Amino acid sequence: MTYEHPVDWQKTPGEFVRPAERQLLYNLAQDIAHRFKQPTIVNVGVSHGATLHCLYAGAPEANHIAIDIDLKRRSLRGAHALAGVTLIEMDSNKYRPKGPVHLAFIDGGHGYETVKGDIKALAPHIPVGGVIAFHDYAPVPRDAKRLTGVNRAIDEWRNDAWREIETAGSVIAFKRIK
Repeated sequence: MTYEHPVDWQKTPGEFVRPAERQLLYNLAQDIAHRFKQPTIVNVGVSHGATLHCLYAGAPEANHIAIDIDLKRRSLRGAHALAGVTLIEMDSNKYRPKGPVHLAFIDGGHGYETVKGDIKALAPHIPVGGVIAFHDYAPVPRDAKRLTGVNRAIDEWRNDAWREIETAGSVIAFKRIK
């Protein structure tokens, strides 16, 4: 049976999420859904919902959790298409999953401490075979100064328990291998 997402996840408003990045998120979610029974996908940084729609369309049967520090400020587009998504308004660094997280996509704050905190909060909960992905890594030069914290936090975190598996635009993904 093929799932038809009622909102075009490839075009949901979100000017900072490029088509190749959207496709990568969709593919990562689809892969996780095929490899894990009842997977949990956590999306940090909801904004208008572009990345959330990509992840949801790739794995509609997954347990989706979306975290943002200020949901009232956001205008989540196509919310009607995201039935069953758990929206949590809080500082993502303080979020503690109740079980394993099979795919974490981090695109909340872009400062070093914030990204480092998101990694610390989520990476330990990702099982072998699970994935952590980040937005705004190695961004285009015009954003380089504003986003140096993202690069620094990820580069310091990299270790032999994780293997870089794919990049698209400024999205980089790692799979836990041990």
